Amino acid sequence: MPKRHRRTLNLSHLPTREIQAEIDRRQAQAASIRGHRDAIARQIAELDKHIADLGGDALLRSRKRRGRPRGSKTKANGAAAGTGARRGRRGGLADVLHSLLQGKTMSVPEMAKAAKKAGHKSKSKNFRTVVGLTLINHRKMFKRVSRGQYTAK
Repeated sequence: MPKRHRRTLNLSHLPTREIQAEIDRRQAQAASIRGHRDAIARQIAELDKHIADLGGDALLRSRKRRGRPRGSKTKANGAAAGTGARRGRRGGLADVLHSLLQGKTMSVPEMAKAAKKAGHKSKSKNFRTVVGLTLINHRKMFKRVSRGQYTAK
């Protein structure tokens, strides 16, 4: 619905009966809209029941859950179960970045490019952000030399 800009009215000059009539009109309009909404909700419920009778599952398709599946376990450190097996012997991103920065100073975009070139696999849409967060979260491993420039400790 488009947002309407209205000027506020100074109601002090209006008679009480006109103000009350406007309140009654708005309440009646709201009740009418609520009735219309309830009728549509009933129609949706009937359609969902009809789809379920035909073998479909309307509710699960329309309300897809996001995030980790229910019931999947986590390790004691909070990482999702099974994540260590994917990385194999290479270790995590922090280890890859630490080995890349030995004796060097690099910016975050350079590190992201070098980590991918070194074989680190990521499905992240914005891998540079992940690299930046890794540097912040592993302050014991990395030192900030200047703005946007980091090296290994």
